[in-house]
Amino acid sequence: MAKSPQQISLPSKLQVSGLTIALRCQKQLLEIADDEGSYHAGKQLVVFDESIIEQQTSYSCILVWHEICHIIYEQYNLKDKKEEDVVNAMSRGFVQILRDNPGFKNWMDQCLKT
Repeated sequence: MAKSPQQISLPSKLQVSGLTIALRCQKQLLEIADDEGSYHAGKQLVVFDESIIEQQTSYSCILVWHEICHIIYEQYNLKDKKEEDVVNAMSRGFVQILRDNPGFKNWMDQCLKT
């Protein structure tokens, strides 16, 4: 009997721009707060709806990357920047996150296989 592949969980933290951002899942976040995910800059915390993350689909990745974009936007102080500055910061942030967080990259790869 072949072993089923072990599921990879979303890491509990992410290194972004020299900071450690906590990643948490909450049951029924969508029903409670009418939100699938939320970044709390002051707490260095992202909260996700647990059911979406547990599905481990491409939509799970989209949700996580959406919140990562909020983190990069805040960390790189992009509020009043021009489009090219925002795009440049986002692309650099993405590469840095993937390089510095192999566990996250493994989780993302697993989600994209389904």
